[in-house]
Amino acid sequence: MELLGSAILKLKQLGSNRTTTQTSAMDCPKATPDIIEPKLYGRDKQKKIIIDDIKHGEYFSDGLVVLPIVGPGGIGKTTFTQHIYNEVKGHFEVPIWLCVSLSFNASRLAQEAVKIIPEVDGENKNGSDQERIEQRLKAKWFLLVLDDMWTCHEDEWKKLLRPFGRGGEKDILHSSSQNKRTGDVGLSYLIDLVNNGFFIKNEKDDGTSYYVLHDLLHDLAVKVSSYECITIPSSSVRSIQIPTSVRHLSIIIDDKEVENKENLENFKKELRELDKRLNTENLHTLMLFGSHHGSFAMIFGHLFRNANALRAIYLSEASYIVEDELRSFEVGKESKGFELSQLEQLSEFGGSLAIGNLERTQTMKEASEAKLIHKNRLHKLTLEWDVTRLNKDPAHEANILEVMKPHINLQGICIRGHGGTKSPKWLGEDLSIKNLESLHLDNVSWVNLPPIGELWMVNEHGEEHLGCVPHNRFRNLRRLEFNKLPRLNKWAESDPCNLFSHLEVLIITHCFELTELSFSHSICCQQQKEAKIIWFPRLRELKIENCPKLLSFPPVPWTRAPISAKIGVGSGFQKLVCEENDQSGYSLEIMIKDALVSELWDVLVFDNLTELKELYMDRCPPLLLHHFQMLSSLKTLELYGGSSILFPLVEGESNAGYQFPVECMTIDRLEASAKELTQLLTYFPKLSELNMWLCDKITGLAVAEKQATETPALACSDNKVDGNAAIEKHQQQEGTRGEEDVNASSAEGLLLLPSQLQTLRIRVCPELSLCASPIDHNGEAGRRTGGKQGLQSLRSLRSLLIRFCPRFLSSYSSPSSSPCFPFPASLEHLFLPGAVGLATLLPLSNLTSLTDLAIWGCGDLRGEGLRHLLAQGRLTKLIIYGTPNFLAGPEPPPSL
Repeated sequence: MELLGSAILKLKQLGSNRTTTQTSAMDCPKATPDIIEPKLYGRDKQKKIIIDDIKHGEYFSDGLVVLPIVGPGGIGKTTFTQHIYNEVKGHFEVPIWLCVSLSFNASRLAQEAVKIIPEVDGENKNGSDQERIEQRLKAKWFLLVLDDMWTCHEDEWKKLLRPFGRGGEKDILHSSSQNKRTGDVGLSYLIDLVNNGFFIKNEKDDGTSYYVLHDLLHDLAVKVSSYECITIPSSSVRSIQIPTSVRHLSIIIDDKEVENKENLENFKKELRELDKRLNTENLHTLMLFGSHHGSFAMIFGHLFRNANALRAIYLSEASYIVEDELRSFEVGKESKGFELSQLEQLSEFGGSLAIGNLERTQTMKEASEAKLIHKNRLHKLTLEWDVTRLNKDPAHEANILEVMKPHINLQGICIRGHGGTKSPKWLGEDLSIKNLESLHLDNVSWVNLPPIGELWMVNEHGEEHLGCVPHNRFRNLRRLEFNKLPRLNKWAESDPCNLFSHLEVLIITHCFELTELSFSHSICCQQQKEAKIIWFPRLRELKIENCPKLLSFPPVPWTRAPISAKIGVGSGFQKLVCEENDQSGYSLEIMIKDALVSELWDVLVFDNLTELKELYMDRCPPLLLHHFQMLSSLKTLELYGGSSILFPLVEGESNAGYQFPVECMTIDRLEASAKELTQLLTYFPKLSELNMWLCDKITGLAVAEKQATETPALACSDNKVDGNAAIEKHQQQEGTRGEEDVNASSAEGLLLLPSQLQTLRIRVCPELSLCASPIDHNGEAGRRTGGKQGLQSLRSLRSLLIRFCPRFLSSYSSPSSSPCFPFPASLEHLFLPGAVGLATLLPLSNLTSLTDLAIWGCGDLRGEGLRHLLAQGRLTKLIIYGTPNFLAGPEPPPSL
């Protein structure tokens, strides 16, 4: 072999943080192959791979092999290369290290190379530097490092490499298997930044990702990248200093600054003069912000005419990405605007592409020139017609869509506003994008749909027909969205096990003719019915809204894992939301809008709600006890509206067998009787917080006294059977106590509170009053005994709010020789707005733990007893207003 060459080409594409001007960059010390940093951190694995491949001949071929090492300035590319160079140089006859810097001059580099390459016998000393390099390297293995390389013209590049090739014949670069596209390298860097906390990856509603950077990191990034990135505001085009090393440029046009004609013309003039100070040949990114950037299209066209290295152009709401990603491409925008033919040559861009205003496409030839079928790196495609257009040509639009067939590698497609009458063949009968992961159909009126099950459609006469091809199916569908499909009538699938094996998101909205979503397992699954087959094994999000005719849909939730489900349809559910909250956990909210039908509970799979933490029910029918018993993790329960209680209550039924873990409960506008609510509360022995709103049927409030009975201790029983019997007897006693409490509250609209409450809030119960006498459990039901009790038995109560309940303390308004204490001494926070009945604060003098007291709108209440409260030394917050006589009376105003 006459020549076996290998080169390590170091491309510094993303800039350097050494200086801010070309002059200082040229004057900076040139790196040599000598190692300055003896220890290399964090790149041992990559270094070993490259060194091993070089030593074992992975990079050897009949021509030059180029190995680019890329990365942002200051990341350590030179140090990395120095370590590789010094470990492998012994495997080459001639190692060469050249520093390129900003100025790539083939003649200068060749001159420096001649000084490094040893002379050979018989060489032509009068020949050119290129000839002498060729003579000295003939039949030799050599290693060439080009350090600190920024950019170069193609002619200069070929000129430099020609003498290093085989007799000047080989000037084509051969990339090894180790090479990567710059975009792929950048993506790997981005993933590393996310994993190390520099970026936070978020997701929009449509599933697209975006990244958030902390303000401090943003400021640091601006500082570090100032050598290669610059932002030019419209207010400082003339004054801003522009380094020649700039690779990424953004121009921000403030709409207010160009509104009047004079400012507009001045700005245009400044933009034209920018051509003298801006080197556009090296630009990789151009971003234009502001709604008026289209007014400068001709100026920008001239200014960036030589920007041949551009990879991305972003124009405010429309972006035109040349190599990597094209987010939005609007046909015919800004006078002539963009033409689909402009996409033809961009075969290498990837990511997402959105093509809008397709109604402006005149011919099938024009549409076919986009050559979407050749875009094998494209992941997501959106094809959009203006939904507000007045005129539609169904046949023409069908032909346009048919010729815009994408590559089989496409992962996601959205078709919006298409005026044709049927799905394109490549999305139906001749399905070509079988590996599609995301399908979104929006505002289309097709008579047939893609193959996603047994979809039934209706025509303008209301006649049903099967609207899909069953034999072709997607293999990996993960996200499915239907919005405004006026012909969709029914989706009935007999084999969901296979169809939905990968589906993660299902969204159906504004399908006004949809009447049924019915899924039953095929015969192959019938034998496994007892195994409770999950027909959506990976589904994590379900949304069905604004489908007023829908009467049936799959049960929710379909798995025990927390999911997100939002349903608002015409089947009685105004809202059904099942989702996981970061703070409170898994929650379920149900709001009924029509008749209270018990069959509605069939839509819920209670077996899969064992992890539910919060339940909100609005105007719901009674829930059976055995269903509620499955909610073994429930902590919060809120009941709103309606006349039915949570579950049907049987007269005389013992609650001993039903004890639920609810700790917080809210009752709002519930029309249940005091007896029903009292019995309901007996099912929640762990209840610590109770909130009541607008409960008109509750007229009295007292505490359910608990007998001092002890739970039998199993440790004291040698007989296990006797121990179980003792527990059962204790439960029966507790159940009997619950029945007594219910009977006690039956006569007078009296609600009995559980004694373990710690927080109690009652609002807008105009007839509610606090009972001053305790309830006699041993005597006649509902009969009171002597003694002032109130809420004294709530010995764990810490916080009490009574608002807009004017009769609440009416039983304490009559004078007494000894003060009556309505509240327990454990109380720390007391709020009594609008409470009438207290003449003084003396009934509160037992509240030795009180720290907060708020009183307003309390009629003739006087401040007697306040000094005693202050003397306790715990009261730190006092709010009193709307109580004009508070400071009147024999007790002098306290010194606060």
